[in-house]
Amino acid sequence: MAMTGLAATSSAQTVWGIEAYSDVCRVALIEDDNRIGQGIIDHLDEGCRVGPFERYAVGNRGEVRFLGASGDILMSVMPDGPGYEGYVGDGEPVTMTVMSNDGARRYSAPERPRPLARPHRAPAGVSKPAAADCVRYYDTGQCAQDHDLGLPGSRFDLLPIETRARMNKRFMASLNSSIEGQINAGVCVEVRNCTERMIDDEIWCEIDHDGDWSWILKQDAQFVYAGAGCG
Repeated sequence: MAMTGLAATSSAQTVWGIEAYSDVCRVALIEDDNRIGQGIIDHLDEGCRVGPFERYAVGNRGEVRFLGASGDILMSVMPDGPGYEGYVGDGEPVTMTVMSNDGARRYSAPERPRPLARPHRAPAGVSKPAAADCVRYYDTGQCAQDHDLGLPGSRFDLLPIETRARMNKRFMASLNSSIEGQINAGVCVEVRNCTERMIDDEIWCEIDHDGDWSWILKQDAQFVYAGAGCG
């Protein structure tokens, strides 16, 4: 399923129904301005049982990870036909299908059979909740190592960085600056300059990518989006 149909846009809102624990919760995925395939989750049903998700991130092969407030991966689903299938962190099967804005299913239940239950354990890549006591890697949810926090190297000897998320490249070091292109996860780039924005707890780095210099968000108060060094 194309990522363009996953998130809400300014002109239309795709409402998804997440079904688990004999409950269906309606959500909308709202993509960040700076991070492609990543954003916040708008819960449309109060007190829904499926999960306290705060954010989502689209990974390899279209996998969608649902994250808690502390960055823990609470649920993971993969594309399957017209929707998604996967598991909550405790092993509960889950399906995610498109619903109309009034909550009616576009696909009937027989077309979207739920997967069989499996042993009570977290699936690969899904971690148990932990305290929000660290800045985490955006792609794994694990606490970032010291060498990946802050400036990459020293201010006068900056190291290359490797992206851990697909991001927009900006003309200036600001989320309000114009977008000059995108960079994929897992790309090693040279760094010419970095700046720290103390008020926003952000670190931006000017990188050489596709023959041009532009800025990406390396780190904020919650996540590391690019680590120091490569490989």
